[in-house]
Amino acid sequence: MAKSDYFTPGSVVVPAQDGLLSSLGYDVNLLNLDALGVVLERGSRRSLVNFPEIAKTLWIDFSELADVQEQVEEEVLSYKRLLPDHQDQLNKEKVVWLIAWLMKNLSLVQALELELGSLEDVWDPAHGEKLETYFSGDFATECCRLSLGLSAFGPDQQEKAKQVLGDRLLFTQIKPAGMHKFEVAFYLRRE
Repeated sequence: MAKSDYFTPGSVVVPAQDGLLSSLGYDVNLLNLDALGVVLERGSRRSLVNFPEIAKTLWIDFSELADVQEQVEEEVLSYKRLLPDHQDQLNKEKVVWLIAWLMKNLSLVQALELELGSLEDVWDPAHGEKLETYFSGDFATECCRLSLGLSAFGPDQQEKAKQVLGDRLLFTQIKPAGMHKFEVAFYLRRE
């Protein structure tokens, strides 16, 4: 993988122990796996990173990030423990890995929004739609709403997402978003 492929949307990263997250009062060592973040957008020197377990989204300089996959490929052993335990069952992992899978495996144009909270708080009532139309369970369920701009989202991609995400995928909300694009909101149950 070329260096330019790191810190791109969908990359799972860990912040420096003495960087921005630390200056905001977070102890990266104590956070352990909860310090994992996912890149939403890449700039020329920084990436917009969401840390789902602490509900923070920050622009962080590349020098303060380590791309987990890059470190594993370079055989830095301490990073191997950060990888999912269940590569073949991502639905058993932290939500950061589900977000990364969606961003890396669908025809991503742009990450539009990522919200964390109860289902009733993160629900997007697009075009006056009611939550009851999509979901019949507990509206207080803690979840993540990931809205992605996709160039395609056909039945095959929908089925693959359902298969990989399993019971963590509460439902999807699909809206046309202009010429040959879709806005798809994935509602993911948090563990």
